[in-house]
Amino acid sequence: MIHSTVDMLFHKKNALRAGALGVGLLLPIFASCASEGDERTVTAQDASVIPGPETGDPDADTTDADSADGGEADGGCDAADPNCTTHVLSCDEADWCPATTGIDGRVGFAGIWGSGKNDVWAVGSNGTVGHYDGTSWTALSTGVKQSLFGVWGSSATDVWITSTPGATFHSTGFANGTATFTAVAPPIADYATVSGSRGKLVTAVWGSSSSDVWFAGENFTRTSALAQESQWRTAIVDGGAGFQAISGCIKGSTCPAIRGLWGSSENDVWGVGPDGYTRHTDGTLADGGVPTWTVFDSLSNADLLSVWGANAGSVWTVGNIGTIRHFVTGATTWAEVASPTTNNLRAIWGTSDKDIWAVGEFGTVIHYDGTEWKASTVVLPEGTKPHLNGVWGSGTNDVWVVGDGIVLHFTGHKAGAQGDGQ
Repeated sequence: MIHSTVDMLFHKKNALRAGALGVGLLLPIFASCASEGDERTVTAQDASVIPGPETGDPDADTTDADSADGGEADGGCDAADPNCTTHVLSCDEADWCPATTGIDGRVGFAGIWGSGKNDVWAVGSNGTVGHYDGTSWTALSTGVKQSLFGVWGSSATDVWITSTPGATFHSTGFANGTATFTAVAPPIADYATVSGSRGKLVTAVWGSSSSDVWFAGENFTRTSALAQESQWRTAIVDGGAGFQAISGCIKGSTCPAIRGLWGSSENDVWGVGPDGYTRHTDGTLADGGVPTWTVFDSLSNADLLSVWGANAGSVWTVGNIGTIRHFVTGATTWAEVASPTTNNLRAIWGTSDKDIWAVGEFGTVIHYDGTEWKASTVVLPEGTKPHLNGVWGSGTNDVWVVGDGIVLHFTGHKAGAQGDGQ
């Protein structure tokens, strides 16, 4: 399995408790900063940036087949362990097949989004961006060493990428093998003056339009005299484009971290986060133009990592220990949904209430057909199954999943696909 700094996003709470080793693993994420307005043009030729040693063995994407007697594989991977692959399926036997990207196998991807089937963006460790033009993938770099976590755009020429407040990027799109990334910064320094705000992450991005983009992550404060913040949106500030803090947290309170963002419009936005936290705004504004937020009980204490809606009246969220929740218009709490897995789920996306995908740790891919969630069949390399971190598609039969050293593609159910036989 690829151990990338991207993976620290989903286990940061535990890593910080682990002492010196955990801190050491986190430091490479914040090894460099980008100044506001710093513009970089990157081509495929000069963008082959790969992670440092913290991302794992350079040969981790190769396989060593052991004897076919059902014994251990790939450095001690036990055939009886459900989190290991000892028999590699062919692409004819599985609905999901690895894509050939040409991107270094040590890169862990955290997020994926596209404007269409010929314009797909994946972001991950060491400032790496992968772009798919409908034919092939191209490796690009933002020029920083931080891991990238979120990506969203209003169109092919308006793409946002998040990492930390000091390493949030905007691109005007991909053309002729070139992408330009301009670093922009919300009004909170990457390394804040208050020690508790250093090393925080901006993990999610979503927008209702090119002029209304929302960002969310861990809670920050610029100084001890100010309230914490964990959400911002683009705004006109002092006569120019800028960012407005919209968390609505008061000084002295603990502002909730937000892991996932989704909305059907600027007047219907959801945020989810640790310990089952969910909140919603209907667009009502308080003093200073800050949205008012209503907290809804998710009936779970599990960390929620992603949220997506089929429409304003049907919203889904997923998280740790296989947690799945569904919220419908008029409800006062989220509804519990039976899950086919206890693995942590890291991302959710769909085309409708009858076609939803969720992905997570140890190669987990599950699908909802409008009736129940079921495990899907995936071609994975021999060894410990990689964590899957992001999912997006242009349609029912064109869906992408990204994870630790792997990119998977679904082009429709295959008649020869096996059951959950991995």
